[in-house]
Amino acid sequence: MASEKLPRGIRRRGKKFLVSVYHNGDRKYATCETLEEAIKRQAELKEEMTGGNTPDTPSQVQSERAPEDTWTLLEAKERTLASYWKGTRGEQAALKNIQFALRFFGEERPIHTITTEDIDRYTEYLEGLGNSNSTINRKMSALSKVMTCAVERGKMDAKPKLTRKREGQGRIRFLTPTEEVKLLATMQKIEKHDHYDATVVFLDTGMRMGELWRLAGRDIHWENDTLTIWQTKTGRPRTLIMTDRVKEVIARRVKKYGEQRLFPYDNGWYRNTWDRVRSMLGYADDPQFIPYVLRHTCCSRMVQGNIHLKHVMVWMGHTCIQTTLRYSHLAPTDLEACVDVLEDSAAQKCVAAIN
Repeated sequence: MASEKLPRGIRRRGKKFLVSVYHNGDRKYATCETLEEAIKRQAELKEEMTGGNTPDTPSQVQSERAPEDTWTLLEAKERTLASYWKGTRGEQAALKNIQFALRFFGEERPIHTITTEDIDRYTEYLEGLGNSNSTINRKMSALSKVMTCAVERGKMDAKPKLTRKREGQGRIRFLTPTEEVKLLATMQKIEKHDHYDATVVFLDTGMRMGELWRLAGRDIHWENDTLTIWQTKTGRPRTLIMTDRVKEVIARRVKKYGEQRLFPYDNGWYRNTWDRVRSMLGYADDPQFIPYVLRHTCCSRMVQGNIHLKHVMVWMGHTCIQTTLRYSHLAPTDLEACVDVLEDSAAQKCVAAIN
């Protein structure tokens, strides 16, 4: 039906008809079952938006495209999924984030009609939901990728401006030795022994949860007491040396599971028990007392132990030193060394001699 002649502002979408009316920077849509219904609905929308005056034509703002030359937002999302997101570790997060744009703009919205003003309204919508700046940036990133896919395939001329919001660094929450003892003791008390094992490994390796769930017995190298994490967030495998208590945990689980996955679980399994223990310890109102605090704890302890930041970066699997530098303030011995150098300066000695 590509050659079918339809009135301006009406497009065929499958067996239905998509109506589009633009006026004074605003655009409204409707989906109709028949062409007659679409023509009638188009007239009604024009009346609603203009009060009887002639609405702006699309050519006054941007040229209309033939149906085959553009995508709806849903079509753009599906192509982006197939071409970029499918099978990646970020697939589910991307799909979750783009759903907000589909809900706000509508699945049938032609992607080339989304303007910078529309993006501003979308940002305000997300702020109204109580989203933080970092959360808004993740959702904008998903929309940006969908638009990039459309531009690359000639379905829109250019992306509107998507401004990245400023993200605060925030406080890094980590466990004190006392908190760690209480956490592990409580897991033992309620007989959550597998959760205890997982927590020990998280604390002493800094692994992300997904990395631990994929760890298998064949990834352990007893000849040098190391383990290799093959599937990581960054796509770069890394090998870590096991602490004595991690070796004890891993040895016990290899005896049980052999070469297979040593922790055949998922995030929900761990989070359910974590939340229970969190309440028992009185941290229910602490928004930062989440499982990721264990990774923060591992990194913080290495930095506090004066391990070189580049070594910490490799251990944690950070892709850039800026991420590791977030923990640099936890190394006060570096500042003490600065004071020692300043106090030992030649100028200081001269002043002391004069006095």
